[in-house]
Amino acid sequence: MLNPPRFKSKGESNNLKYGLCAWKNHDWASNHNSQPMEDTHCVLLNLTGLENWSFFGVFDGHNGDEISTHLSKELINSILNSDQELFQILSNKVSSVEYENRLKNAISNGFLQLDKKMRSNSGSTACVCLISPNQIYLINCGDSRGFIVGDNNQIKITTKDHNPEDPSEKQRIKKAGGILKQFQISGKNYVSSSTAKSGLAVSRSFGDYYLKTNDQCEQIIIAEPDIFVYNRSFQDEFLVLATDGIWDKIKNEELKQFIHYRLSISNHLDDLCEEIVDISKNKVSFFHFSLYFQNSNKCLQFSSDNMTIIIVTLPGAPQIKLDEVEKDEKLNQELEIRIKGSLHNLLIMIENYKLLKSIIKNFAKIMILMIYSKLFLKNCVTNYHQVVAFIPSI
Repeated sequence: MLNPPRFKSKGESNNLKYGLCAWKNHDWASNHNSQPMEDTHCVLLNLTGLENWSFFGVFDGHNGDEISTHLSKELINSILNSDQELFQILSNKVSSVEYENRLKNAISNGFLQLDKKMRSNSGSTACVCLISPNQIYLINCGDSRGFIVGDNNQIKITTKDHNPEDPSEKQRIKKAGGILKQFQISGKNYVSSSTAKSGLAVSRSFGDYYLKTNDQCEQIIIAEPDIFVYNRSFQDEFLVLATDGIWDKIKNEELKQFIHYRLSISNHLDDLCEEIVDISKNKVSFFHFSLYFQNSNKCLQFSSDNMTIIIVTLPGAPQIKLDEVEKDEKLNQELEIRIKGSLHNLLIMIENYKLLKSIIKNFAKIMILMIYSKLFLKNCVTNYHQVVAFIPSI
């Protein structure tokens, strides 16, 4: 089976470095790749007119890639156009701290104004960050997620997933006339309406017009974002943005620790992102196979989720340590030796299995012959008694 398409990129500017990996899922049950890649992303190291500002985002589409693709191209423009006067002021290298509340309003309005134009039943989540020289604005709508790691390898801010399991989201959905139903396999809630034939596993998203019939902030599904503001320092290490395909398999703390360690070994951020995708992908495969043994009919309806992750390193990111590099090389050598040994043992087991299979197969043939022989002898004995019984009458 061929590996599904994946995309990697990296770059640097404004004293930031980024790496990205996007992986397209495939239907492992039917072994075809007909579905589009619904995850999209946006990387802008230098904004036009705001050259010392950067913008990054991941967008997880559903029911097609129409909305996620549009967001990757137009969301930043919608934010900048929502308060052109403000961004003109900020272009003069004025501190964003002084205009924090106004900037938050511009971001929120940019989200809502763009969503108002999206009259499509396709939809998408969004998790983005707007980075100024003084601050990071971490913004989320849906169940994609991001976090910022500051000094001492501590997560300072993380976004909140918007899903119908959350009590406040559940209350808002019901107030807007929404209906909560349960997925048969996972038991988790999804959002629907009295007229909709399908539903969503998220409570906020762009698009999904069939669930947006009320006023914009009183809809069943809304595009109003959560905005988290973080004041930067030179000790800040890195930030992460990723679609839910990553977070379904790896916890925040696990990912933070893994990235922190790997940064002391390599500065190839695109390769690091690819490692994380591969870890998540393999966990998905194990999940599917475990489901297969529980209920093969339902399992065949599953496919691995698309995955996109962006890592942005900040000035305080861990630096490469030669001793850690040496340790990692030794570990890789030991693992290679162990893997080769395991493969050798596996080949021996396979050969033994083939031999055992041959013995079982031949044993089965012998048993079948014995059964037929027994039936034949029994038939002969029966015929013999019939002949013996017949002789006196002659």
